Amino acid sequence: MEQRNRLQHQLEQRNAELASLHAERGASHEHLRLVEDRAHQQVDHARQEIKVLQQRIEREQREHDKRITQLIALQEELLTAVRTAEQQAAHHAGQVVAMEANLNHWRSQAGSSKRAAGKPAPTAKAKPRHRAKKAIK
Repeated sequence: MEQRNRLQHQLEQRNAELASLHAERGASHEHLRLVEDRAHQQVDHARQEIKVLQQRIEREQREHDKRITQLIALQEELLTAVRTAEQQAAHHAGQVVAMEANLNHWRSQAGSSKRAAGKPAPTAKAKPRHRAKKAIK
């Protein structure tokens, strides 16, 4: 009987240990499930953030491309304006040279007429000035 009681006691201890192990395993499984759920939430959140950032990058790239196009058009417009201004400056320089030549010619005529019989120098009609064309924007 003593042996039977001892075996019964060992069986009860083993059953208690087994029940404790089952409870611990259940708690571990629950903890693992909670950790997995949290990891899935973090992955979903990261994916959403990536989607938002990709949309932002695409929008900013479109805006950047649009601004580059605008700046290129402005640069071309400015280059055209510079070419026009250079052409006008060259034209005006030519006019200045022509006017200086006329002025020198008139001065030489005026000087020679004073030396000649004291006749007054002929008056020259002033040529009408040409207005420079405005640059087209």
